[in-house]
This record gives sequence, C-alpha cells and structure tokens, in this order.
Amino acid sequence: MDNCQGSGHPKISTIQDDERLVEQIQEHPFETANEAVRNTGFPGCLRTAQRRIREVGLRSCVAVNKTFLTPAWKEERIGFALQYLGRQHFWNNVIYTDEKMFQSWYNGKVKVYRPPGTRFQNKYINKVRTNPRFSINVWGWLSARGMGILWHIENRLNSDVYINILENVMLPSVTVLYPDRNFALLQDNCPVHNSRRTRQWLNRNNISVLDFPRYSGDLNIIENVWGLMVRNIAKQNIHIQNQEQLSELVQAAWENIPEEFLINLVHSMPQRIAAVLNARGENIKY
Repeated sequence: MDNCQGSGHPKISTIQDDERLVEQIQEHPFETANEAVRNTGFPGCLRTAQRRIREVGLRSCVAVNKTFLTPAWKEERIGFALQYLGRQHFWNNVIYTDEKMFQSWYNGKVKVYRPPGTRFQNKYINKVRTNPRFSINVWGWLSARGMGILWHIENRLNSDVYINILENVMLPSVTVLYPDRNFALLQDNCPVHNSRRTRQWLNRNNISVLDFPRYSGDLNIIENVWGLMVRNIAKQNIHIQNQEQLSELVQAAWENIPEEFLINLVHSMPQRIAAVLNARGENIKY
C-alpha cells in the first residue's frame, strides 16, 4: 500500500510511470493490468497497478459483444441510413420480423454486490439449476400498432416453412392492423429470407421489403424485445421441466411486453439511423 506524505515511504512509482501505465490501458483497453505492467515496465506490483488505473476512473467491466463489420457491410449500413434519414413517420408502417431460439437455461454472467471475503457465502452465491436444456424456435412480428403474432416453428426453417409463415401467419394478422396493406416488411438477410422462392412469393403478393443491411440487428427493434423477454423469463428462476413449459413462458413474455416499451422502440428508429451515420457505419449502442 502507498503511504501518505510524511510517512517516510515514498510511492514506488513515479508520476511518469503512472502516466505510461494509464496511457497503455487507454490505448489498448482490452489488455489486462498484468499485460500493461509488463509492456510498460511499471515498477509496482499488480495490485498497485490496478489501483493506479482505478484512480483515473477506469474500471474492468464485461465487454459488449458486437459483430465485426467489414468495410462493405459498413457501406451497406450507411446507404440504408441515408435512404431513410429524416423519415420520422415512416417507421410506424414497418413490420419488424425475426426468428429467435429460446433456451431453458442461460449461462450469462451474473454480478452481485457483496463485502470483501464473502464470495462463497450462501447469500451471495448464484445457484444454477442443472436441469436439462430445452429450446424452442419462434418467429414473430411487431409494429407501432401492436405486438403482432409469435409463431412457434416446429420444423427446420427452410423456404417452404418460411413462405407458409408469411402466407398463413404474417399476412392475415398484419392486414388486421393494416387493412390497406400500407406496410413494409423488415427482415434480416438470412438465406431463407432471400431465397428465390421467398422473393417470388413476396413479389406475387406485392409486399414491400426493406433492403436491410447485413449484420444490423441494432437496426431491428425486435432484437430489443427478444432481449427483454430473455431477461424477464430468467428473473422468474423457474425450473423448466419440458419444452411445453418453456413455450408457455415465452408466449407469456411476448404478450406482456409493455406498450410504452414498444412505442419507444419504434420512436428510436430515427435516432438509430442518425447514429449509424455518425458512427460511419459502425455498430451503435442499441
């Protein structure tokens, strides 16, 4: 531990040592403190280095995972953003769609506030159930006018299955809320969505489809809905016994999405478009 002025024990590192250490971490944020010590020749121990780093407000946190975007993919995102920049009300008539796999057991990191030295006390242990893992696949749509339909996919998703969903689930349910069929379909670039047979069906039925850029989940608000559903199911801490029970939990989570949450997501689209341009096509915070 560094001692206070007048204790007779000066700091083991100089101001220059501290500055080199901090600059190393700022320039290489994915380095560990141990690596930064080695790369800068910092004279103190690891704990001293970590303290110096904390003193300037830097904390070691779990990094957000985002897809690496190639220059070509960034250009697609920029082109999409330019096409819809400033179209505030356009997003009210967009049908946001996607597929999602839900599992009965999620192994995400869980953080807990606890006193030092109490890591293994029962109160602070996250108890993980060892039940078998079940999964279900679903397809859903939503829009500014409501949550739409959540459809459970029983078979492997291929063009036939997807066209069946579009024809017998999407189109009838969407036209209830959009009887004039004045809507545009937003779907990602999964091969099934872009197959020749799927495109032919969409053209025959005069359905407008957005030219959505690849790897752009941050521009599809249904991704935020999936995330909220996963968190809400996990919070219940239910020992899921089978796929039927998991299916019921997923359906309930879909039906309980707050209307205000959905509207706020739709209203965020102009900001997302602007953010993509400001980031020059890079990933954005959504």
